[in-house]
Amino acid sequence: MKNHRTPTILGSHIGQTPKAIRGLEEELFKEPLRAVIVKLTYRRRLARTWQLIEAEFDSPALTLERAGRESGLNKNHLNVLFRQTTSFTFHQFLVRYRLLRAITIMPRKNYSLLEIALQVGFGSLTTFERNFRKLIGISPKELSESGFMTNKTGFLTRRYSCAVILFTVE
Repeated sequence: MKNHRTPTILGSHIGQTPKAIRGLEEELFKEPLRAVIVKLTYRRRLARTWQLIEAEFDSPALTLERAGRESGLNKNHLNVLFRQTTSFTFHQFLVRYRLLRAITIMPRKNYSLLEIALQVGFGSLTTFERNFRKLIGISPKELSESGFMTNKTGFLTRRYSCAVILFTVE
């Protein structure tokens, strides 16, 4: 069988996420994303909120107010429940999830940083870059220029020294 590169997919295949992506998840969410999802699904209304995040993370219109309406909770109560369950506010979690998704898109050279930012729900390149630098430790441009896109095994972030496998060979 011929070897080919397949992009890592999140979401329904989250249990099969490569070890290095789980490392990045642990840096962003303080534990594997799968464990956070399990916590969110214990409560019916938080499960609805997770479903909304997973389905519409790429929409800049996804707000705490909208998530509260969709889950049948007051926005402030939803934020309190979300923080108790995940240790992040709704917004903090959403930003981290968008960054994780952006990192899986970045190796595709045919997308600009602006296109990636808009694809994952950031309203502007400036907002994307600011959050990326704050949470990952380097700018998305620095990461792209580091050559990680051609590395078949992944890349290392300077801040976390956490290998992230972006493509697997099948």
